[in-house]
Amino acid sequence: MLDLVGFGLIAPVDGRFDEHALRVTRACVLLEGHGIEPRHLRPFRAAADRELGLVERVVTPVASRRDVASKARAAEMAREISELCLNLHTALVQGHISRMDS
Repeated sequence: MLDLVGFGLIAPVDGRFDEHALRVTRACVLLEGHGIEPRHLRPFRAAADRELGLVERVVTPVASRRDVASKARAAEMAREISELCLNLHTALVQGHISRMDS
């Protein structure tokens, strides 16, 4: 667990680890079973940070409006963009892996 914190993969929120940290930890434990250690996963943290930056640039104009509806719309946009980014990532990786059989 200390490695996960040290490599920036998880961090406590208000002194506690949330459900997202638990999901990250579970994934890291399973990856470790394949010989992939937390130190190998730093690029995932960097990629997630870059993706978050992209999402924030898109939704900031909507989120900066003062009404509650705009903030809710910005949060929904962020979730939608994030899901689309994950779908793109999955398709790219799976495409490369499927060519391994050829």
